[in-house]
Amino acid sequence: HVYHASWVRSFIQLIKPVNTTDVLTELGLLSPWIRSGISDVHVQSLVKLRNEGRLRHASLGLLSVVYYADYDPDAMLYEAQCSNLSVPWREIPQRVLDIGFAGNWWILDSKMKDYDVNEDEFKHLPVHMQVTSPPSVEKVERNEKLHKDSWLPVSTERKVKRSSLALTHAGQNMQTEEPRD
Repeated sequence: HVYHASWVRSFIQLIKPVNTTDVLTELGLLSPWIRSGISDVHVQSLVKLRNEGRLRHASLGLLSVVYYADYDPDAMLYEAQCSNLSVPWREIPQRVLDIGFAGNWWILDSKMKDYDVNEDEFKHLPVHMQVTSPPSVEKVERNEKLHKDSWLPVSTERKVKRSSLALTHAGQNMQTEEPRD
């Protein structure tokens, strides 16, 4: 029974609904000037729907669906309670906000990609600076070699030879010069 209970608990965690609090916390740690506008707007809309009681979650086994409703289920308005005024089935696909499978939310994950990069920051740059391309293989290999070489100990042997050679020449010049009166 203990094994079964832990499996059920882990399965429930696997299909849990969108946890907007965790995502909001991640975004909240960033300055508004840094966070992605796409991520921010999406998460703020999910939080607004959740706060209004309109965010719904339906678990279909391993697949979960998050959608929005017109009213909070506790609302005592006639429109909210009348089954004849409920949403027609053909409108349900337009109300789907996200689809989850095994704990991963596809739309939320795609909107949260690069949530810490504000694309609007780069709009004032010239076009050639707005888009970056990956470096060539040769550039990567050159940078890796330079990085590797930067960790090698500095050899002072050449400097010692040069300085002793310079001292030898200076000593010879001193001997060949005659003192002036």
